[in-house]
Amino acid sequence: MTETLPLELARCRVWYEAQDAVRLLDYPGSTWRGVFGHALKDVACAYPGRACAGCPDVNECPYPPLFESIGSGDPFRPYIFEPSAFSGYFPPGAALTLDLVLFGWLNDWLSLLGAALQRVTIQPTRVPAI
Repeated sequence: MTETLPLELARCRVWYEAQDAVRLLDYPGSTWRGVFGHALKDVACAYPGRACAGCPDVNECPYPPLFESIGSGDPFRPYIFEPSAFSGYFPPGAALTLDLVLFGWLNDWLSLLGAALQRVTIQPTRVPAI
C-alpha cells in the first residue's frame, strides 16, 4: 500500500522591468530574499517600527516565521526563489523574471505575498561609463 502526503504548491511568476541599471551578483537569491522580506514587512506589519517579538499580532503574521529567528534556530522558509537570471548587468528597460514557489501554509497568504512582490525594488547600480 502506498501512502501519500498532500503538499500544496503554488508557483508565481513575476515580471519586473529595470527602471535604472541593475547589476545582480552571483547567487542573487539573498538579494531577492532580502528585498522580498522588506516588502513583506511593509505590507504585513500593523505596527511599523515595533519588534516582532513584542508584537501582539506575532502569531497571525506571516513575516516572523519567514524572516525572524524566534526562539532558537533559523526561520523556516517554505518558499523557493527561482530567478530567470542569476547574475549580470541589466540596463534600464531590461526584463527580470522571478518565479516564487510556495509550500503548504504559505499558500494561505498568497494575496499578501502578491502585494509584497508588487513592492519589490532593487537599488540601482552605478555603472561606470565605458
